[in-house]
Amino acid sequence: MNQESFSLSHVPSRIGGLLLAAGRGRRFDPDGKQQKLRARLAHGEVLVVASASRLLPWVDHLTVVVGPHSSGLVREFAGLAVNVVVCSQADAGPGATLRCGLRASARAVASEPPDGWLIALGDMPFIAPDTYRLMCARLMDGIAARRSAVWRPTYADRPGHPVAVSATAVDRYLLQQAHPGKGEMPGLAALWRKEPELLQQIPVSDDGCIRDVDRPQDLL
Repeated sequence: MNQESFSLSHVPSRIGGLLLAAGRGRRFDPDGKQQKLRARLAHGEVLVVASASRLLPWVDHLTVVVGPHSSGLVREFAGLAVNVVVCSQADAGPGATLRCGLRASARAVASEPPDGWLIALGDMPFIAPDTYRLMCARLMDGIAARRSAVWRPTYADRPGHPVAVSATAVDRYLLQQAHPGKGEMPGLAALWRKEPELLQQIPVSDDGCIRDVDRPQDLL
């Protein structure tokens, strides 16, 4: 792991990071003239770069998934150690973006595939380091115990990010969605709706885990 202060008693696991940044952000600018993820926060940092930078210290490698309409977004990551992939099926829904990202992440480190992933969203730059630390710890403990599970932070009973998921749970999700029907491809929630025992909800005191940028005023 990149975070030197992070230590557990068991052998460190390989944690993949996945940042989903393929949405069009229509509520941010209905006219489509401004790309939400390239907007700047109050302190000047590009929104999607801030989100990636918050996640990066907690994973061994980070894959960012963008949509085919977001080619200009790739340039924003110059200087960051991330793997940017374009999901041609992004408009098929968040599940399509997720599957694209998981597969690209696994291919990027094929010799040492991840034991689990931390999954965050490109428009959520306000997640506190303590939340990432907690979710990373739960994931690593679960991997050490060979648990197939998903861990998700909650704030005031509202589900948040990042979502931590073991590789075995990812395999179950991908198998479950191997033959999707018509319409949008379902996201990871489809897994725990079918197998609710897999979901572990972790209460946190960080409202940043549920705070996204939906409209221009949310950048402040």
